Amino acid sequence: MLIFLAALTLIYFLGTSPFSNRNSAALIRWTMEHLFHHNPKGQIFFLNNWLRWSAHYLEFFVLFLMLAVWPLRLRPLTALIITMAVGAADEGHQYFIPDRRCSLVDFEIDSFGAATAFILTLALRRVRGAPGVRANPGAEETEKASAWQR
Repeated sequence: MLIFLAALTLIYFLGTSPFSNRNSAALIRWTMEHLFHHNPKGQIFFLNNWLRWSAHYLEFFVLFLMLAVWPLRLRPLTALIITMAVGAADEGHQYFIPDRRCSLVDFEIDSFGAATAFILTLALRRVRGAPGVRANPGAEETEKASAWQR
């Protein structure tokens, strides 16, 4: 439970002013100019968006896994709902931060990260034959009906 609360704290912290779009673009510009001796005027927008979108996707992919796989092991649908609620709350709290903005695109990327982890979790459970996940949901009822008719 503590690791989940730490993840929520990190998500909330990353939604504050120091991690605004403008600040991350400045960091990318500095990195490109000082480490690579390259003036990336046209590349900053692309790199900044790619970095930010990747971070959103991975944050919520990992958050879902923390809820559904380890350490909490909630049901996948419950974990998906909680993860998406955290994404909505994160974007909602950014509405009140001066350097941030509430973005539907960011919420969609958060949701795609959680949904990808949800689909992978269900697929792995089905492949492994985890309890509660049947490969052929109607097979038992069909077998019972045919046995009863004999």
